Amino acid sequence: MNPEQMPTVSIIIPTCNRASLLARAMKSVLAQTFQDYEIIVVDDASHDLTEGIVKGFRDERISYLKHGTTKGGSAARNTGIRMARGEFIAFLDDDDEWLADKLEKQVHVLKDNSMISLVYTGYTVINQRSGKIVAQRMPRIRGNLYDRLLAEYCIGATSTIILKRECFAHVGLFDESLPSCQDWDMFLRLSKDFLFDFIETPLVRYYTHERRISSNYDALILGRRMFLDKYAKELATRKNVKSRLHLEMGNFFCHKGEMRKGRRELLNAISMYPVNVKYCFYYLSSLFGSSIYRKIAMIKRTIANTHEL
Repeated sequence: MNPEQMPTVSIIIPTCNRASLLARAMKSVLAQTFQDYEIIVVDDASHDLTEGIVKGFRDERISYLKHGTTKGGSAARNTGIRMARGEFIAFLDDDDEWLADKLEKQVHVLKDNSMISLVYTGYTVINQRSGKIVAQRMPRIRGNLYDRLLAEYCIGATSTIILKRECFAHVGLFDESLPSCQDWDMFLRLSKDFLFDFIETPLVRYYTHERRISSNYDALILGRRMFLDKYAKELATRKNVKSRLHLEMGNFFCHKGEMRKGRRELLNAISMYPVNVKYCFYYLSSLFGSSIYRKIAMIKRTIANTHEL
């Protein structure tokens, strides 16, 4: 691609101190069957070998920008969006990777139907340490997703999406104040004005490990509290959704070992939506202490993932 020519896709890769994983992500982009793109790596103030890894890929389509201080994943994505020149924007987390035909299939959907503004895909969940497949997540819903997204975060990993760059002019950028739930918030805002579509095939490998945001319980709890405040009006009549968010916060507190706070949130969940027997199961599990609670939760998660494979 001529450097002066606008690329079809801008691929934004936010990264911070994960040089050992970043190379895998970048290789999966360079191996795409669709090649009309630019890669924007936004380094959120890493102090490892990230810059050297990026510059080791001698490809004129790669741009590298480094924040002077750590600002968070949303800020890194926003920096990439501001730099992007492509008609479409795709995101890839530095610890994930794409299958070779991901971009080709998604661009085809966007080009084939002008009514569609965002396309997401299925993805495979893999344990980083063992390399074993944990689960497969298959998308099921398309079209106007606003009501469904208010009820639950149903899109999946941000690494699965591609969307029209012009969408951000309508809805704004990622909310940098949210320590978690940023993706959910963004997709909600997008779904008010734009139609979504999906490719069912798992075209992304999503790796689980201890350094993902999903392991930072403080960020997960605070993000949900802020999400509840931000969407208080929309959720006022949706007791089931508010209840589930309190259930999740209770679950995170219990995993942290803060059982009293956890039980309080679990009781909030039950009081808001007492018809869900599952919430009572979580509360009863919390009475046995943090260690037993985590073991029960792990067994439950393993069973759920097995059903999805």
